[in-house]
Amino acid sequence: MTAVLFYLLEVIICSALFAGCYWLVLRNERSYRWNRFYILAAVTLSVVIPLLNIPIASPHLSLSDTTDYIAHVIVAPSEVTAVAATSDASSFSW
Repeated sequence: MTAVLFYLLEVIICSALFAGCYWLVLRNERSYRWNRFYILAAVTLSVVIPLLNIPIASPHLSLSDTTDYIAHVIVAPSEVTAVAATSDASSFSW
């Protein structure tokens, strides 16, 4: 039941976007054939677009593949030393 309501909400949002584009661009046009084509296409696309599964999330990136070592920097008042410490990348749970 909630899937149907969510689908109807998506159809309403798509219809509102297409109606807004029509109002901004085509409302004062005299070529009625293009206006009719746009309205028919907008209704069809408003029903079809919510049925498409478009992934929005970014792909999962694994940092353990690119990290081979961790550099520890120790700052002293007189000198700066950098110590490279190797570590097992699988020990971190990102």
